[in-house]
Amino acid sequence: MTSEILIMNNDVIVMAADSAVTVNNEKTYTGANKLFKLSNNPPMAIMIFGTATFGSISLESAIKGFINNTDFEELEDILKVKEAFLDYLNNLSYTEFDFENKLEMFKQGLLNILEIKSEKDFVDYINNIKTFQRLPFLEDDSLNPIFMDLKKELGNVDVEIDNLKKYFNNLFLDFSSGIVIAGFNRNELLPSCISFDLITKYGNEIIIHDVDSYIGCGENLILAFAQDDVIETFMLGMHIDFDLIINDTINDFLDLYHDHIRESVNKNKKLDDDRYLEYIKPTFDKTDLLIKSGLNKILMNILNLKEMMFKQIVNTISFLPVDELVKMATSMIYITSLRRKFDSNLETVGGDIDVAIISNGDGFLWKEELLSS
Repeated sequence: MTSEILIMNNDVIVMAADSAVTVNNEKTYTGANKLFKLSNNPPMAIMIFGTATFGSISLESAIKGFINNTDFEELEDILKVKEAFLDYLNNLSYTEFDFENKLEMFKQGLLNILEIKSEKDFVDYINNIKTFQRLPFLEDDSLNPIFMDLKKELGNVDVEIDNLKKYFNNLFLDFSSGIVIAGFNRNELLPSCISFDLITKYGNEIIIHDVDSYIGCGENLILAFAQDDVIETFMLGMHIDFDLIINDTINDFLDLYHDHIRESVNKNKKLDDDRYLEYIKPTFDKTDLLIKSGLNKILMNILNLKEMMFKQIVNTISFLPVDELVKMATSMIYITSLRRKFDSNLETVGGDIDVAIISNGDGFLWKEELLSS
């Protein structure tokens, strides 16, 4: 697991990453490299998070090979670097890595579930899987025969092909590798960054997902990656779980209150049923409107408070000197690491914190180089 952060204003980019790696959710090690210098001309860097391999290949090895075989002066901008990196991955020889191998892993996982669940429980489990955002390549109808064969191997259990695809989709998203590329495009004064998830290689194409880009960005940014909950709590003043609990609690309370009103009116009605329903309907409609309006106002006030707290922090980034931005980035990673010491059996964030500073004037610097200059 990982905690990473990118802080960016008009003049400089600061990127920071911890060095902890988790193996089989059982043990953690420190010393992993997740932040790499791509180029000093133009100045650019790359970070990785999530799964540290792509197929059977270490992403660290792939990135180092990409750096050694790429002329970044010719690429000139972040988008071209992204495309060149994907082309480099696509041209590598992958052993034990292809779509069929992933499918085999998926099948074995389903068979393991069938061993511990009855067929009915298995069907209910598959049919009620929470759906993440669908990957477009899995919508291809040409894949249906593959999933029909898979269904036969499972004993023709009564599950829909579409639900198997949804579950398969989630497997890809759970084991994706995150990539962040940031720096200054040639002859541009404003910084750029782009992030995306590496999903798989399917046919002759590298499948990516959830692309987010800020090209020639003229605004202050604080972007957290991987384990971002602690950083977001600091930025917004509220953990996302509290936000959800408040929302659910208010909804439950208002529903109970509304039911109580209906029950009280039903007990005291004096008109016949038809006339009663006609008489009372406008009252209930107005109550519904007031309840929804009140709920929206509460949630909007919470949202406005979070946005105000976020802006207070982000607005200061323009005025902070570089060394303060470095302290901010390392502190964010540190508090995440500290939190994991208390709320998890595994300290999934920790070890040395690597920090890169990228600017047009000084190019690419590691934190140690900044402090010694």
